[in-house]
Amino acid sequence: MIPSVQLLGVAKVNLDNLEVVFLSDKRFLLLAYLAFKADWVSREQLALLFFEDSDSVTVRKNLRHLLWNLRTSV
Repeated sequence: MIPSVQLLGVAKVNLDNLEVVFLSDKRFLLLAYLAFKADWVSREQLALLFFEDSDSVTVRKNLRHLLWNLRTSV
C-alpha cells in the first residue's frame, strides 16, 4: 500500500492500519516538507530552510545531524 500523508490539521502519515502523528520537532517538519515538495530537494535548500541563522559550517553540521537523527528514528 502507498502511504498517505496528511499535512493539514494534525500532520500524520497513514500506512495500512498504522497511523503516525508528526511531532513538532525538526525531524517531522523535514518529512512533512519533503512530502509536500514531492521532489528532490538539495541539501543547500534544506540547510537554508532549517538553519538560516547560522554560518555555513554550522549549517552543514546541523543538517547532517538532523538527517542522521531522522534515519535512526524511523
